[in-house]
Amino acid sequence: MSLESISTFISYILGISILFFCIVSFHEFGHFIIAKAFGIRVDVFSIGFGLKLFKKKWRGTEYCLSLFPLGGYVKIYGQDPSEEVAKNDNQAFSNKPLWQRVSVVSAGPTFNFLFAIGVLFIMATVTGFHKVESKVARVVENSTASQSGFVVNDDIIAINSESVSNWEQVEKALSQFNGSTVDVHIKRGSQELVLAAPVVEKTTFTPELNKVYEKASISGLENTYFLPILGVDVPSSHLAMSGLKHGDLVVEVNSQKIETWDQFKEILLTTESEKLNLKILREEKELEVVFSLPADFKSQSEEAKARYLGLNETSLYIADVIPDKPAQKAGVQKGDYIVSVNNQAVWNHGEFTHYLNAAMKSDGKFVLLVRRQGELKPIEMTASETGGKWQIGVSIAQYRLQTQHIFKWKAGSLWEAIAHSFSQAWHWIVLTLQVIGGLFTGEVSTSNLGGPIAIGDLAGKSFQSGLAAFLHFMAIMSINLCVLNFFPLPVLDGGHLLLFSIEAIRRKPLSEKAVQFVNIIGLVVLGLLVIFVFYNDFSRIFGNSPLWKKLFG
Repeated sequence: MSLESISTFISYILGISILFFCIVSFHEFGHFIIAKAFGIRVDVFSIGFGLKLFKKKWRGTEYCLSLFPLGGYVKIYGQDPSEEVAKNDNQAFSNKPLWQRVSVVSAGPTFNFLFAIGVLFIMATVTGFHKVESKVARVVENSTASQSGFVVNDDIIAINSESVSNWEQVEKALSQFNGSTVDVHIKRGSQELVLAAPVVEKTTFTPELNKVYEKASISGLENTYFLPILGVDVPSSHLAMSGLKHGDLVVEVNSQKIETWDQFKEILLTTESEKLNLKILREEKELEVVFSLPADFKSQSEEAKARYLGLNETSLYIADVIPDKPAQKAGVQKGDYIVSVNNQAVWNHGEFTHYLNAAMKSDGKFVLLVRRQGELKPIEMTASETGGKWQIGVSIAQYRLQTQHIFKWKAGSLWEAIAHSFSQAWHWIVLTLQVIGGLFTGEVSTSNLGGPIAIGDLAGKSFQSGLAAFLHFMAIMSINLCVLNFFPLPVLDGGHLLLFSIEAIRRKPLSEKAVQFVNIIGLVVLGLLVIFVFYNDFSRIFGNSPLWKKLFG
């Protein structure tokens, strides 16, 4: 095993351990401290699970440090319905007033929320948040943004009279003027200009929710740019014959540094040279490729040049096909290259979106022509409508190959740090609820659910990415734990709160047998959910193996 592999393994173990230790221990500490505050006896408070390495009894509570530091647990006297408790024992949980029992149960997820706020506050004041600059990264050809005069690298400094310093603020400002024309104040080099542009609703894709939604924007004005990664899937194309391969990252052309796909494409299609020297990155190795162009290349149209070269837009490859959606049912596969929509040739992602939206506005029926392993395949399909939005069930490689101009933002004052922490927490609460709601409506595929293995993988990756990334992931997971624990599922905190609500209505608690029956149902449901998320985890790891396909299809 290499040193790099050992380092990665240690990073993953540390990331997983710290994540679960912090969010679970803080959750249990919430139950513990509020129970103590109300004079309820707490028999055990353990950091970690399994064999007790250290224990000490103090003021009626056994404090333990256990072998596996993946969280912890708390044992509150009288909380178990089967536990024998004297009716006059005022230290028992079950003998306390209803509002105190509700407070103790609610404290766990509430402390998860407070923990997330604390972590986000540290990020806002110490490590900083990664935010996207208010810089134009790409202007789509012949778009409203192009016609309004925007160019790449324009710095947006204000929308009408509202100052902006990052793209989040740009989008927030534009949302106030949907359907109107705004004055966009930009800085271009040493000049400050004002450009007038109409604000319209734009169809966009949310990878977290795997769904399409509308947001206010200036059409063709993008804050992301495509990496210059080659799409080469036709062996007879000039790029392939010259030794270039699918996935090659272009670093230089004729000693000129290349940063974006548009920059590379423009050089390639407008060059006056008959020979091009490309420096590429392939599997972390830097290589040089030299190829010649025919004498009549300069006189051909851009479309003809692109066809001859085999120049494919990497943003037109299908990255994922969502199960049980129209695309999957019609036969679209991961890796297919989009050639046309309803016989309209597409040369970039903008054209694909335009022609697809045109089909959606009629009856949702269209023909998608894709290239698969060099062969053209026409695929007929009808988009499905959910909540007034049309979907076909694919995500395009665009969302894997684009990047942004990022900077580190820190709060300028204590109040700004607090406000930003609560704003971020609220954003993730809403997003978590939208994902859960999407699972019930079918807008979010259940295949997106991840279990401990998926969470562990993300924890390890974020830990390797640095303190800021790990803290952000830990805050998100703490908020997820907060939201999920408030769900009215028996054995979760929300299930206990549901039983307390029934008790408040009936003015007496449910019988011990009824509570046990409800808890058994909750355990069964939770057990089935655990099995399902583990199945998803293993599908991601072994899904392409012949044995897995034979066992599970």
